[in-house]
Parts: sequence; structure tokens; C-alpha cells
Amino acid sequence: MYRKSNSQCHVLSSCIICCLISLSRFIALSSIRIFIT
Repeated sequence: MYRKSNSQCHVLSSCIICCLISLSRFIALSSIRIFIT
């Protein structure tokens, strides 16, 4: 049971990391677009 919850937490943390990476990439693209214009 502990192992299962631990793997769920790992999946959740990697999902959060993936979400943060995509979000920061989107912010970077937006800021580059604003900087160019």
C-alpha cells in the first residue's frame, strides 16, 4: 500500500514538473513575442 501511494506521488510530482516546464516555456515564448514587438 505504501509503495502504491509513493508511486502515485511520484507520478503526481512528475506531472507537476512537466506542467511547470510547459508553463515556463509558454511564458518564455510570450515574453519573447512581447520583447520583439
